[in-house]
Amino acid sequence: MYVGLWGWFWQEEVRAIRTGDAPVMRLIELIRKGWAYRRSAESDKMLATFREAAALASGTEHACWELFCRYWACTTLFYHVDDLQGALRETVELISQAHRPHFAQCPIRGRIYFLLSDIYYTIDPFGYEDKIREAYTHLTEQIGMDEDTHLRVKHRLADLAFLYENYDEAFDRVTSYMATAQDNHFRMRSAYMLLHRIAFARGDIPLALEHAKQVAFFAGDIDAHEDVGISILWEAACEQRLGNTVKARSLYKKAMHLFDAYDLPHWAYYYNACCDYLEMCGDPEQALHLREKETQAYIAYGSVWYVGRTHLQTARLLGRMGRNCDEVLEHAEALTKDMLKPAIYLSKVERIRKGDYYEFAWQGVTR
Repeated sequence: MYVGLWGWFWQEEVRAIRTGDAPVMRLIELIRKGWAYRRSAESDKMLATFREAAALASGTEHACWELFCRYWACTTLFYHVDDLQGALRETVELISQAHRPHFAQCPIRGRIYFLLSDIYYTIDPFGYEDKIREAYTHLTEQIGMDEDTHLRVKHRLADLAFLYENYDEAFDRVTSYMATAQDNHFRMRSAYMLLHRIAFARGDIPLALEHAKQVAFFAGDIDAHEDVGISILWEAACEQRLGNTVKARSLYKKAMHLFDAYDLPHWAYYYNACCDYLEMCGDPEQALHLREKETQAYIAYGSVWYVGRTHLQTARLLGRMGRNCDEVLEHAEALTKDMLKPAIYLSKVERIRKGDYYEFAWQGVTR
């Protein structure tokens, strides 16, 4: 049985209108305004609006509204403003508040717990894996979730399987939840993004291309501009690998225009797609420049996993360029002091030291 989060929201909206509850009506107005800012990629305005709503909610007699508005402020910090440490700090505070008996029946609690687990996933998925899985069990058995959050948990479990290179398990997990997510374009967007990654990891470029197109479709339907741009970049990279250079160039320019038009952030999938495309176009120097830029961005962001992953990609690229990558690998190894479980990461470093400069085995065979 799912928690009826949106049933609660709509019932509260109807109640507020019928009873003339002006504070709650104002809250709902601000919340919808914040959601509208997401669609137009105005993250700072989105955050300010949800914080205004949270401040207003703290003065109402309806306890759950405060949790609801603070949750959306934390979500905005993490997923849209990209303030990892601020999101971690405020979400931990919110979890502490959600523990109070006063908030025990609030249907947003499950989303708050999931958000905290997702923040730790971003910091270090291997290091915090046990705690992340414990959080999912606690959500299922003790807190309860709305249907969308349950789908997100299933997606993260598929994601973990992918990180362990268990591609068959990742595929089975993601396709199993897609059957119940057909009308949820947020989840279908994420599902096809993972299917794209699986296909690419297996070296099936035509299938990876088709999945990237599906990501663009679902992301466009929900106004997820960054994901639209990323999917188009991967279309360009795949088309370039398939020899369709003119089409690939057009797609690449289209994606760059979208990122510039909305001033969208650049994250891992962006850099991976750009660098793959540029290297296939015979411009590894530009790809290396982007990897260096990516490294600095992630050091500032504060995710040991993101920084480490970028060191690996940079070292591989240098190796393929015939350059020495020892200094980058030294930085990569130094980073393990901040990792709770560095064994898998160190095994990848060792592969590079031995001269394996490809993330996936097929890449070295098809060059």
